[in-house]
Amino acid sequence: MIAHPLLQPKKSSAARVGNFAHDLATREPEPLDAPVSVYRRGWLGVLAVFGLLAVLTFMLVPVLTITFGETTSSFLENVKDLANFGSPTLLIVALLAGATGYYGYGRIAWWLSFGFWLSIAVLIVNIATGVNWFNFGIFWIIIGTLSGLFIGCAFELVGALRRHRERYLIALLIIGMLSTAAATFVAVQNSVKERTAVVTLVQAQQALSFPLFEPTNLPSRYSFYEPKFFVINGEFHVYYGDENYPPPPVIDFLKGLEVIESPGIAGEVFDELTTYARLVINGYDARYRESRGRSIMEWQQGETYITVISHSPINSREFIDFARSFVPFVP
Repeated sequence: MIAHPLLQPKKSSAARVGNFAHDLATREPEPLDAPVSVYRRGWLGVLAVFGLLAVLTFMLVPVLTITFGETTSSFLENVKDLANFGSPTLLIVALLAGATGYYGYGRIAWWLSFGFWLSIAVLIVNIATGVNWFNFGIFWIIIGTLSGLFIGCAFELVGALRRHRERYLIALLIIGMLSTAAATFVAVQNSVKERTAVVTLVQAQQALSFPLFEPTNLPSRYSFYEPKFFVINGEFHVYYGDENYPPPPVIDFLKGLEVIESPGIAGEVFDELTTYARLVINGYDARYRESRGRSIMEWQQGETYITVISHSPINSREFIDFARSFVPFVP
């Protein structure tokens, strides 16, 4: 019998599929107990270095606060926000990159690290130059990190298919699904366009039935911002800052000063709120509290209920003086 392949009868498609299935079921898997190389053990060093950088970066926040005090420039506030958000993200990247690199997923480790540091570079350029590409702000860290994770998983998936390492595909698919879910969250967070038009004070007063008030003593940190006026759901909103307003629907990273004025509440306003600090604003009872780095002041002045929120740490004296400077708006 002639055994040369070119002289054999041509196999049908069904036969080729059957042979492929037989080979897939009977072939020996790639050995999984190969010794860990020095190169792969090096990723544990990467984990340690990245983790140390995350701790040192997080310690930068109290150092800046002690050095420059509560009232700092917009530049230093951006640096604080970058440290507060970037440090825990770097710690997560350290754990993922170290673990995936050590267990042989070098492409995931490399691309994950590259995506994270590229996003940090974009944010540093943003802070230093004032450029705000696509208005993603601090979300650039999430976008860059997840993009690197997705690319690394894609390369590992192709490599696993070529080397027939099917047992690893489940882990890669889970990582890919998690990164896709997180990327979807970021997309939803930033996909809501600003539907509320900016108005003037006169237009706002004409649209609302209760009297409006305006401040005359703006804290120095926010004094260089041009206020933005909005009428949202029957309320008057004022925002001092360079972020998009109204904020996204899931998580907001507002850093400016926000004022909300709404129709007054009949009767005693603060009966049920006994745990808040109480003080007097322009002869009216007010409450003051701090929550997750935000300072919040609320009081009812005549027929108008006023809420003032500083989304960045602020000197309490400046904040109280700002609240006491509200006077009736006269068109």
